[in-house]
Amino acid sequence: MRGITHIVVGVAVTSLVLGTAHPVYLFAGGVATLLPDIDKSDSLFGQVLPWVSRWFERRFPHRSCTHSLVASGALAIATYPFATIGYI
Repeated sequence: MRGITHIVVGVAVTSLVLGTAHPVYLFAGGVATLLPDIDKSDSLFGQVLPWVSRWFERRFPHRSCTHSLVASGALAIATYPFATIGYI
């Protein structure tokens, strides 16, 4: 998928799952869908964090470890405290 397709799918899924059209949540959902492509140096996050991208490119093929349920779960657990700030 291209970057824009990732963003559109992320925004749609975020809206459907959370049942909201709040722009902050939709933005976060759209940006989060770009993170798995950090294993490619020509992706948005690969260009922003080139040392991370090069590390993944040297060790793993595209769509391997960063495109897994384990990686998604780890990211969700790591970012959950930030997502709930203001609601606790």
